[in-house]
Parts: sequence; C-alpha cells; structure tokens
Amino acid sequence: MENIIINEQRNTSIDLTKCPKFIKEYINFILTIENLSINTVTDYYIAIMDFTKYMISYKKRITFFEDNIGMYKNIFEKVNEKFYSSISKNDMYEYLSHLRIDKKNSPSTITTRLRQIKSFYTYLEEKYEIKNRIRLTKSPKQEKRQINYLTLEEAKQLIETLAREIEISKRNKSKNTWLKYRNLCIVIMFLNCAVRRNELVNIKKINIRNNTIKVMGKGKKERTIYLNDITKDSIDQYLNHIPKNLEQSDYLFVTKKYHANELKKMTDQSVYCLIKKSFEQAGLDTSKYAVHTLRHTSATLLYNYSNIDLRSLQEILGHSSSRTTEIYTHVNNKKIEEAISKNPLNHIGEF
Repeated sequence: MENIIINEQRNTSIDLTKCPKFIKEYINFILTIENLSINTVTDYYIAIMDFTKYMISYKKRITFFEDNIGMYKNIFEKVNEKFYSSISKNDMYEYLSHLRIDKKNSPSTITTRLRQIKSFYTYLEEKYEIKNRIRLTKSPKQEKRQINYLTLEEAKQLIETLAREIEISKRNKSKNTWLKYRNLCIVIMFLNCAVRRNELVNIKKINIRNNTIKVMGKGKKERTIYLNDITKDSIDQYLNHIPKNLEQSDYLFVTKKYHANELKKMTDQSVYCLIKKSFEQAGLDTSKYAVHTLRHTSATLLYNYSNIDLRSLQEILGHSSSRTTEIYTHVNNKKIEEAISKNPLNHIGEF
C-alpha cells in the first residue's frame, strides 16, 4: 500500500502516513483498482479533505484558518469512518452552498466535487457498512456551456502564419528553424487530431505507427489517433529538421535544454506559452482563445464538415460519455440556413 504518492506534474505529493486506515485504503483503491490518474487522485484527496474540514467546523463549531494540503494531515485525528454516517443530506447541501457562496465555485465545479465525495461514500458504505445519507443529494443545475473555437478561416490563418515563420527562419539561416517546424506540427496536430495538451506532450516516437499514434488519455485510457496527410507530413518535416548533433529524446515534442546539447520533453506550460504566442502572431484574441480552443476547433470542424456521427466523434475525442461530446455539436447558423433553403417546398413557385 502506497504511503506517499508523488504528483510530479503538479510538483506536490499526497502524504498518507498520518491518515487513518480507511482513507489510505480508499486513495489506494482509486489509484490501483479504478486506475485513476495521479492528477485525478490528487483532486479526490483534496475534495475529501476540504469536505471533512468543513464538516468538522460545521458539526463541531471548530474553525480552520489554514487552507493547504499539509494542514489536512491533522484533520483526520478528529474523525473516524463513523463520523461520515452522521452527515445528512441537508448537511451536504450546506457544504455545497458554502462552495457556491463562499468559495464562488461554478455549478460544474460543485457537481465534480459532489461526485468525488459520493465516490468516497460509496466505498465507505461497501467496505465499512456506514449509513450513506448523502446518496440522493442532487447536483446543481448546469448552465449551458459555451465553448470558444476558431472559424475555418481563423484556423487556416493560424497555420499560414506559422508556415510563414518557417520561411522567414530559413531565409535568415537560423539554427532554430527546427523549432518553427515543431510549432507548426503541434498546431496541426491539435487542429486535425483533437488531442489534449497532456496527451500531446506525452507522445513518444515509438507510439507512431504508419498513420496512427497511441496516446494515453484521461483515466489512463489508451486510444488510437489516426493521422491525415497534413499531420503525417508535418511530423516528418519536423523530425527531419531536428539537429542530429543534439542528444535525442524518446518524446516526440521536445525543446533544447538550457546550456546543454540535449533535448528534453516539452511541458504543459511550454505548450501553453507556445500556443499563446502563436495566437498573438496570427492576430487572434488571446483573452478569448487558449490551448483547449484548438481541440474545440478540431471537434467543431469535424462535425460541421465531415458528416461524422456523434459516436465516432466521441471515439476520436476519447470521451467516456456521449453527453460530454454533445457540447461540440453546436451547429452554426449558416448550416441551419442552408438546411431550411433545401426544403423541397421552397421552390414550388411564388404566390
């Protein structure tokens, strides 16, 4: 059983050494049996800690002033698994109200938090036979999610801008031209393959097979991404321009180590900065668009121009639920206008 779980991506850790047995068991259960990612496990841990802290304060009128992971280790000295049986549905609604009013959390964030806590309760109910009085707690109504995406023209503008950057770099005989090829390749992969940022930075060269790439998605779920011609060409161009005198990396998308002839894997943050700069170069609004905008754009273009069905789009995006995929199926007004104009009764004559 793990006692300390390291989250390298967030540069933090979960120290279970001072947690009671039932907490250790639950965290290790979702990590090993449910196979959740380290990031997700960290979120579940924080959710349980925050909920427990609030309920101790609410039930026992104890005030906590600290608000970091480290202080949570002592919280569990005040509770055991039976403590959670005492929490009613109304108590839970008080906690959800606290998240909304005091912490200004959105309905979607509150729904996620409630799902995490219910998972914990289900485990306690099955393992320790506690009374689960929060099972029927309802989630807040969700606001209709608005997503930002590039138009087809804006997507082309972004690609053309980065292609011009390559030509300028070649004319100037820059040693960093290979980085321009890399930047274009990353944008093309986002726009054509709808990958997530974390999936992209973890692609290894060995994962590329002919016209496919294996990626590890949310929940450690592996999926196959199919590459179209422009994506394959951009990968080839990028790989062919990486300087051979640098110590190579297993990862596809790399950058040069500072003051060293060695390549290293790109981070989520470096991709974020790259995309933000690319938007600026293309004259796109960085207050409106972000890295995930490219994934939204890919999904939207696929849905609007390829006549893809929802189930196939779900597979491409790696969604476990089709309800998540439905947010991408916004149909533009032009498509609606065209559909109405094609009504067979539209051309029977004027009156």
